[in-house]
Amino acid sequence: PPDTALENRERLREVRKAIEGLPPTQKHLLQLRVFEGLSYEEIAQKTGLSPLNIRVQVSLARKKLKQSL
Repeated sequence: PPDTALENRERLREVRKAIEGLPPTQKHLLQLRVFEGLSYEEIAQKTGLSPLNIRVQVSLARKKLKQSL
């Protein structure tokens, strides 16, 4: 239905805005993990950060997104 499509577009806009509001490192790591589907180890190789640091940053990013949505 048209209403559902409109609601979906609005929700997507809200999610994008929330992602844009993340600190740059968290935003970048979240994009690599969620949207590009890279493993923590692959992200570590790509960024030079430890897998543990990446896990923490992605977790913090997800918490911030949940709070803002």
